[in-house]
Amino acid sequence: MEHNISSFEYNVYLSRKKEIKVKTNHSESHVILYYVFSDAVRDPLMRANTEDSWIPDKYHRRLHQGPVKDTPLHKAVIDGNLDTVKQVMSEYEIDVNTRGLYGLTPLMLAAVRGQNDVFEHLHKEGADMTLTDGDGDHILSTACVGGNIDIVKYVVSKQPELINRKRNDGRTSLMWAAWHGRENIFGYLLGNGADHISMDNDRDNILHYACNGGHPGIVEKILAEAEIDIHSIDIYGRTAVMEAADQGHKQVFDILVGKGSSISHVDKDGNNVLHAACRGGHKEMVEYILSQRGFNINRRGKDGATPLMIAARGGHRGVCDLLVGKGADTSLLDNMENNILHMASMEGHESMVKHILSQNFVDINSRGQRGRTPLLWAALRNQNEVIRLLVSQGADLLQVDDGGNNVLHIACKTGNGKIAQYVLLKNELDINAGNHCGETASMIAKRTYQMELYELLMSQ
Repeated sequence: MEHNISSFEYNVYLSRKKEIKVKTNHSESHVILYYVFSDAVRDPLMRANTEDSWIPDKYHRRLHQGPVKDTPLHKAVIDGNLDTVKQVMSEYEIDVNTRGLYGLTPLMLAAVRGQNDVFEHLHKEGADMTLTDGDGDHILSTACVGGNIDIVKYVVSKQPELINRKRNDGRTSLMWAAWHGRENIFGYLLGNGADHISMDNDRDNILHYACNGGHPGIVEKILAEAEIDIHSIDIYGRTAVMEAADQGHKQVFDILVGKGSSISHVDKDGNNVLHAACRGGHKEMVEYILSQRGFNINRRGKDGATPLMIAARGGHRGVCDLLVGKGADTSLLDNMENNILHMASMEGHESMVKHILSQNFVDINSRGQRGRTPLLWAALRNQNEVIRLLVSQGADLLQVDDGGNNVLHIACKTGNGKIAQYVLLKNELDINAGNHCGETASMIAKRTYQMELYELLMSQ
């Protein structure tokens, strides 16, 4: 039985292996939600562009610390043609257990792509099923992602101890199956001794994973058969229903609420399901939550951020308009005294900034954290297009923060030559103006080793 995992699914799997370990706050998602998509991840076949651009395994027996290109054998496995795999193995002297990107062996690649015939051949040729990759994933983990039940059954029959072995972050094969919606594999693992109450290093359990992935069938099965408390929380106080809200999985959300999950719960940062839905930018979910009684549309969450602030920071204009239409207060500040314009500006959401300005929700020169205006926040975060937009809409170039730094000082601190040139062309700033420490823009450029900027300023 071939599953033939799609290229998209495979790329998502690879991308999830490069998670950013950032936890819940008002601007970033939970650990199992936030992924890095590099160009190499988007198209793993483009990493090596010559037939000889691989490194024999003897040069990297130990798991590599940085990117390692796939070998011709890895490429053949990715193509999924057994004859090509056999040909490569006969023509190249490649160890069948050689490592590729992220430490994956050819056998792991065959498992994650659900290629049963290739898998069987590699194992017959001596591929080791006990190896782990750079994240601690083993062959059963990758097989659960691939979705080929025959491979999963074969691995369990040969290596039953893998069924509950965790990877580096505490994730089990059952969690992988729940996350990817592999219902048949999930049921098989449960019936063969998989630990259904296990938690990963962040105390996420299989219910959190299934809800994050948005798989109603697995959620129903967990609630009916597993000993999982529907109100269980991870180390950040997040429940399964918050995971569903964050990802916009309305059907899963409804199942949990129907089974008694509380939508009034707040996590350790003070965020509730409304904050979670706004962070994900899910307009339908936000509208549904607001239709329930007892929700304060201006409730403060982490760092005093309201749902509207979270939506603005994420650039979710549709959610912002919905919240404003329902009575959200556009003038509120978070605990650092930032408003929605500061948040949209610092994150570089040009269309959101333009929309906020068009509605006259806040003053374009309002001062936020450390006295920074939206323009200064955009400069600090190198949001060039937002800077140009703000200036075109009347932002005051002469404004300084609490340290006396203007936009030119900040551009020199961040090494942003384009913005330095842009503001100099406006001819409004005193190029020799000092901040409260007496530093001019050229001094800051020199101190921070921005020598091209330093030379530009000295030439002026």
